[in-house]
Amino acid sequence: ALENAAGESSEAVVYNVENIDKEKPVISSFTATNVTENSITVEVQATDEGSGLADIGTYKYYQDGTLKATIEGNIYTFENLEASTSYMLRVEVFDKAGNMKDTTTTVATLAPPDYVDSVVTSSPKLSDGMTPVKWTGTNWVKTDSTDPDWYNYTEKKWANVVLGDSKFNGNVLDETKPYSMLVWIPRYAYQITSMYHQSGTGAGNINIVFIDTANQNKDKTKTYSENYPSYTTGSGMSDYVVHPAFNFGTTKLPGFWVGKYETSNTNCTTTASTGNVAYTGKEVVTIRPNVTSWRYITGNNIFTVCTELNREENPYGLNIDDNVVDPHLMKNTEWGAVAYLSKSEYGKKTEEVWKNTSSSYITGSAGTTVSSGTTNAYNTTNGMKASTTGNIYGVYDMSGGADEYVAAYIDNGNLNLNSGSILVNAPSKYKDVYNIENTDSALENYEVATPKDGYYGDAIWETSNEHDSYASWYLDKSYMPYKSYPFLTRGGHCTANPITAAGVFSFSGNNGQLYNPRHLQFPRGHSSSFRLTLHLEICIWKADTCLFYYKNITIS
Repeated sequence: ALENAAGESSEAVVYNVENIDKEKPVISSFTATNVTENSITVEVQATDEGSGLADIGTYKYYQDGTLKATIEGNIYTFENLEASTSYMLRVEVFDKAGNMKDTTTTVATLAPPDYVDSVVTSSPKLSDGMTPVKWTGTNWVKTDSTDPDWYNYTEKKWANVVLGDSKFNGNVLDETKPYSMLVWIPRYAYQITSMYHQSGTGAGNINIVFIDTANQNKDKTKTYSENYPSYTTGSGMSDYVVHPAFNFGTTKLPGFWVGKYETSNTNCTTTASTGNVAYTGKEVVTIRPNVTSWRYITGNNIFTVCTELNREENPYGLNIDDNVVDPHLMKNTEWGAVAYLSKSEYGKKTEEVWKNTSSSYITGSAGTTVSSGTTNAYNTTNGMKASTTGNIYGVYDMSGGADEYVAAYIDNGNLNLNSGSILVNAPSKYKDVYNIENTDSALENYEVATPKDGYYGDAIWETSNEHDSYASWYLDKSYMPYKSYPFLTRGGHCTANPITAAGVFSFSGNNGQLYNPRHLQFPRGHSSSFRLTLHLEICIWKADTCLFYYKNITIS
């Protein structure tokens, strides 16, 4: 016994010094079990064979060196974090004897989800080398896929991207440099409800519902058919049908990117003759406004130039290794998809897309009325009326300018098909092939280009009523390819006579040959340009492994 100062005695407490716990706890794991764009949940697995884990203050959790919590639980959530950011997380584990063991891990929060507006089913698909842009009222500036200001189809703001990142001064697009811009066309089903297979000074109504690759609407309450419905001339289709442009071979596309303007090259200026440049294998393709379009080029070379974005060393930096980039000459059904979207509530709808009246084929131009007047730049009040949306976010040059080759032809065996033999020999998903009938006349070929023959969504039979006249919607040209003019061109021409014959719903035949500027003839054998589309899907046809690969082409 021991006595204190007051003479009181008490029993002594005896400790076995050899049994004092000096061992630190053992941490077997410290892992992130749930990560979002603004939180990280971690879980600790720890044991202590000596005194056991502490009953109070067992775990201390640190974020970048700052203590965030002292608790007894082995699960903790770090909150209010920044998206796409790496954090160093540390935990200290204590036992009852006060021993401590710590460990650290680095975890990054997720990127914020891509923005999806109120009507489309998914965000536009991007590849490396694509920079989303938005219009400030003065300039195109960089943005990203999470930005609600990037696009809004309800407000007729279609998504735009610039290819490559070297065309910017900081965040502002430098429009004095050659660049290329594309516009996103989301997957949809459509229904024409007036002026079906008719013509006139106006156009019919087209209802559109954006759908996913399972053909379901946004709230997944309805699945839309890929079988064409019954129809009546005039009043239209009894139901919706999935637009065929979004089925690329066996792949169901969520949408596709289309060139915002007629194609040009880096040698093009505001002088028309700079667009009359024969292809040599070294030309640099651009898709931009305020320059003359590229026109002196054969069908073969057009197709080759477009597919060259698929080569490994493409200067845009598009990711070929992920097997999703598939650029090509615009198909006729893809033209139709853009045309139909322009006539819906998401485009100009009841107002006609103004014509590019520039006799110098300056891309993005418009007159002072729908079909005449001095040309105006794409970003002016009148210039925007030549867009498919009536604002700066749409697609330009689909009416007037130079008429445009599309990847479509009549399969009639004519020798002029040799001008586009690369297209003719390409896999079927890269082209629209139309049948011939009996004597291969324009009338007969038109009469077998109907929905009953499997042709729809292409802005030909559904939106016209005659084969060789001004008999499309808005009295646009309707001239079906035949005989020695087997290739299909769209949009009409700035020198069309009458100019009202040019338009989004104009179609004509072409021989695929080079244009001789000293022998201008309309509607055939004249100055034609082209447009590029780009799919992000499983690509099995790479330019560096097939006959479409030409090493000397560069694209900028």
